[in-house]
Amino acid sequence: LSIGIGPLSFLGDVGDTVPGKDRIDRSSQIFQGGYSYTLRLVNPINDYLDVAFYAMLGRTSVNQTTESPLYPTPNGLLFRSSIKSGGITFNYNFNQLLKKGHILEPYIHLGIESIEYNSEVDTDPNDASINYDSDVSIFSDDQPKNKFALGFPFEIGAHVHIGNKIKFRVGSAIHFTSTDYMDGINNSGIFPLGFGKDNLLFNHIAVVYDFNAKKE
Repeated sequence: LSIGIGPLSFLGDVGDTVPGKDRIDRSSQIFQGGYSYTLRLVNPINDYLDVAFYAMLGRTSVNQTTESPLYPTPNGLLFRSSIKSGGITFNYNFNQLLKKGHILEPYIHLGIESIEYNSEVDTDPNDASINYDSDVSIFSDDQPKNKFALGFPFEIGAHVHIGNKIKFRVGSAIHFTSTDYMDGINNSGIFPLGFGKDNLLFNHIAVVYDFNAKKE
């Protein structure tokens, strides 16, 4: 059983651009966004591979300080989206290559998930109060009726063993999605998923309790 928390960053088409260039400044967005929470139920397949069922609940956001080229927002805009997702991952922990009794355990995982999103925009973030006064249809009338997407999370990180049954996890997961409508701006062209779509980056810490571990 694993419970985690961390910032969920949005990698889409809203945000400040790199000075002098027509592209989003991703470095300013890495630790933006609201906090999200994960719950994982992990079942080992063998000593180095396990399968996990998980759910993630939280929010992602972007503070754009410059005017949007798509909508008259002279004071910039605030974007946020509530995220609910659930899926399955397969995790490899490199135990085949590690010495017995190791404390630090790197891992990678890859999975598939369903993502539900609900996005809002504050078109005047400098007013007296934060008021998300519009949905993302202000950017385009061409919006899907459903707010669901398919996701493919890829994560790297490490477990730190504290005892026989408890360990901490530090990880970074990028969630490649099948939609470019999370922020209402669809310009991905022929990209079926991943780069060019609206993606999510989840940097997190977690505590893990291993019910299967034998008492020392």
